[in-house]
Amino acid sequence: WADAADGSLAGGTETILLVEDEAPVRELVRRVLESSGYVVLSAELPSEAERLRPRSFPVFGSVVWH
Repeated sequence: WADAADGSLAGGTETILLVEDEAPVRELVRRVLESSGYVVLSAELPSEAERLRPRSFPVFGSVVWH
């Protein structure tokens, strides 16, 4: 994410499907991603995320969870 030229964070234009059960964490991550230029679809549960995912949403390039 770091831009080598000036040390700032590089942003993106992709859409991210964020699934996090803890509301404060979900909100913080959503805000950070949106401020970096990403479109964020956020959900509390995987079943909710599945409903949010548009039919045209491509196969995920990567999945990260903890």
